[in-house]
Amino acid sequence: MGSTCASTGLLQYDIDRSLHELIDLLGEKKAVRAYKLSLHALCNLISLAAKLKVRTNCEPRSGLRFAKFKKDVAFLEKEFTAHAHHGFDVEFWDEAKVNQHFSFSAPAALCTLESAIADPFRLTHSFLQDAIANGGRVFDKTGLKNVERLRRSVVVHASNGQKIDASKVIILPLDTAGTALHSASSPPIFLPICFWEKRTRMRKYFLSNGRRIERNTD
Repeated sequence: MGSTCASTGLLQYDIDRSLHELIDLLGEKKAVRAYKLSLHALCNLISLAAKLKVRTNCEPRSGLRFAKFKKDVAFLEKEFTAHAHHGFDVEFWDEAKVNQHFSFSAPAALCTLESAIADPFRLTHSFLQDAIANGGRVFDKTGLKNVERLRRSVVVHASNGQKIDASKVIILPLDTAGTALHSASSPPIFLPICFWEKRTRMRKYFLSNGRRIERNTD
């Protein structure tokens, strides 16, 4: 959980590529849908965190993306126009407004009103404890070799030779996950996943860094 502990805890729906750039790359429909889905996921996360028994400090907040140099202002203006046009709750701040709200100065900024903060460690463990309370099982230090996609189900192959038959598998996206999961020569990888058993429909969490894995007998 090293990266979880080191996380800034800033939760934003903005993805790696700015909206106006993504529109140029994928087209308006796909780009906007990606951002809308990201915002929907963020709102759901905040809602789910509020129902957990442990305080996770997951709360709505505003986010600020500012220009370091004047040459960057045009980029922020394009991004603001794209967000505002598609209904995202954003504000464009000039230098005077940035100075009014913060102790630093910037030629311009994009204020995103739909962001959040959280304690990443508490949030992660609270979700795991909630899963365990509802019948889930957590396996630490368990390697995944491959995910086999069948017509109506999925088979997860663990590094110790065990298998899990599931109806659905959710894998945390990592930059190298796509190639690692499908390369027979690759060493076992360690990824957090969540899976649903085929018959019981019980939600179970299968975490990276597990020592053992139990065979699904359903």
